[in-house]
Amino acid sequence: MDVLADNVSSQIDELKSAADSLKQHFEEAIPLVPISEDEIGTIVAAEIGQGAIMLDNDGLISGARNILYARIKAYLQDFEKVRQAFNAKFQPFQGQITIYEAIPATIAKLAADGEAEIAELKRALDNDRVGEDYRNDKARYDDQLARHAHRPNMKAVSVKFPFDVNPIYLVIMLLLGTAEWFINYDTLFEFFGIPIIAIGATLILALCLAVIAHQHGVDLKQWKKKFGPGVENKNRPYGVFLLATAGLIGLITVTGWMRFQSLESVIQSQSGANIIGTQYTVQIDPEREVIISLGANALAWLVGVFISYFAHDPDPTYVHTAVDFLKAEKKFKKKKAEFDKEANRIRHNYKEKIEEENRRQRKFETSDTLRDAINSRDQADRYEAMFNDRAKAFFLIQYGRFRSELLRALQSRTGISIFKSEKGTAVPISLTDFQALPFGISEEQLANKNVRGNI
Repeated sequence: MDVLADNVSSQIDELKSAADSLKQHFEEAIPLVPISEDEIGTIVAAEIGQGAIMLDNDGLISGARNILYARIKAYLQDFEKVRQAFNAKFQPFQGQITIYEAIPATIAKLAADGEAEIAELKRALDNDRVGEDYRNDKARYDDQLARHAHRPNMKAVSVKFPFDVNPIYLVIMLLLGTAEWFINYDTLFEFFGIPIIAIGATLILALCLAVIAHQHGVDLKQWKKKFGPGVENKNRPYGVFLLATAGLIGLITVTGWMRFQSLESVIQSQSGANIIGTQYTVQIDPEREVIISLGANALAWLVGVFISYFAHDPDPTYVHTAVDFLKAEKKFKKKKAEFDKEANRIRHNYKEKIEEENRRQRKFETSDTLRDAINSRDQADRYEAMFNDRAKAFFLIQYGRFRSELLRALQSRTGISIFKSEKGTAVPISLTDFQALPFGISEEQLANKNVRGNI
């Protein structure tokens, strides 16, 4: 035999019985006794006889108020005793019910706390330098998009590789450098006579030609934006353009001179005999060879210019803005990924806490004892509310009768002042203001000890 379960069952039965007593008391309660016409006349005469009408903070006249409060107090006294008996029976269940009914608020607070933490993380992300740079660069990029009918080529640039160079563009320019190798290596080898030096010099020349062709192609494509009539002289980048041009002239001149010198050395050594003593002659036209060499270098440069020209956009600001934005976007996405990871961790953490509260709530909801206790309390609260509604309706009707009679008396008399108490100060009001004052009795006033008393 489960003594504890039997004890709880007995307590629930007693609680239900106490709730039924409240219902019975409500149904059998003696109605409130209205104020008689004589009582109203007596109170009105007393107020008029004082030469002034004093209203309390609630706009009520003390004589009528005190009579009505006394009758409501007497009416509620027996109910209060029955309700207190119910409360005593309800006390063993109060703690568990308080915990159960606080769970929804706890769940709501956990959800709000989680969102607040995530919002704080979002503010930190927005206020971070990375987020600020991203927004600023995006604003500039969007402005550039609005100014142009198409997106930039972006073929020569990439934010995924060092120096923002597109690897495809780099490979093409390296192929140009390879062509330059085949054009100049023979000349440099014949000039220096040492392979390693010839290789190094050829690589340098190939790199220079590629850089020069790149710069000329870019300047040619962006000529209007860099050197057009809308650009001030001080803002035109003549220095870089002239340096690249001087480099091209110097490169062609040097390779031509080296080619000529190497051919001269071959011509000077052509008179000689072979291994069997036969004379031989090498037929070489130095001018033709030099022109071919210069033409091949110029052609390589021209090809590089075309590659660079078609790989760039005509507006350098457009490309630079786009590159800055893509860089900032890459950093922001990385930072955003960190934010998302932390936000997901927070959500998961609070989700577990909320699920734990839900489990507690479901456990409470499966308890018949708890459900019966809550139903009994709600029944008691309903009957208390109905008692209070009766008291409020009684006060409204009876005080209205008294005030109507007082207003009739004041309208037929002169020299009667009306004052309303506001924070301890008597403030004079007109008869019209008095007539417009609302009146009644609230739940707070019903709970006042002057109404219910210390029962």
